[in-house]
Amino acid sequence: MIKNSKHINLLLLIVCTLLYVSCATRINTQAELFHWLHDADHGFVKSKQVGDYKLTAKYLPPDVLAYLEWRHDNEFDQERIDSLIRMHSNSVTILFTIEPREMNWQRDVMTDGVANYEAYRDRMMQLNFNVSEYFRLETAEASYIPVLANMENLYNLSGQRTLYLVFTPLNENDDLLSADQLKLKFSDAIFNTGINYFGFNRFEIEDIPGIHIRKNRTS
Repeated sequence: MIKNSKHINLLLLIVCTLLYVSCATRINTQAELFHWLHDADHGFVKSKQVGDYKLTAKYLPPDVLAYLEWRHDNEFDQERIDSLIRMHSNSVTILFTIEPREMNWQRDVMTDGVANYEAYRDRMMQLNFNVSEYFRLETAEASYIPVLANMENLYNLSGQRTLYLVFTPLNENDDLLSADQLKLKFSDAIFNTGINYFGFNRFEIEDIPGIHIRKNRTS
């Protein structure tokens, strides 16, 4: 009886281990995907608080970018997903969010510290048209300027603003897509938070489970 009990316990341990490994190496729902990305232990999100603001940089892997595009399609198409992954593998995409340190309905980064309409217009112009001037993505060998820098339009529904930054290699031999560490530099001349760095390690940002979201893609 004791021997059978030991065998049962061992079997249960093996089953639990297999289930854990399976869950850890597969993402099956959109909720799991977003939870994985926002878990600080996984290295995709870096945040810091400077003065009255919270600054967050989020690295988006090619697999995630492919899924975000594919999820609007009517049906599953592995060939299209593979094509999207290959396309996004040729660049680095980072979401950069600026928000008040203490969020409430009265705080908006577009109007914080703005004395008049002219100052508000200048800030709007900076964030919409000149924001690439304030960002660089650095590796051990080079510094990259965003080839795309767009601000998310929230129609004043939120006090934060998110910038979509895309960086591409300077040539086929540079190290943007292979560097051990990527360092995002934000030289802030808009909110006066100074020079801020956000580092991403290659071994972390490449360690993402396989995405296997099929029919129930929004749960």
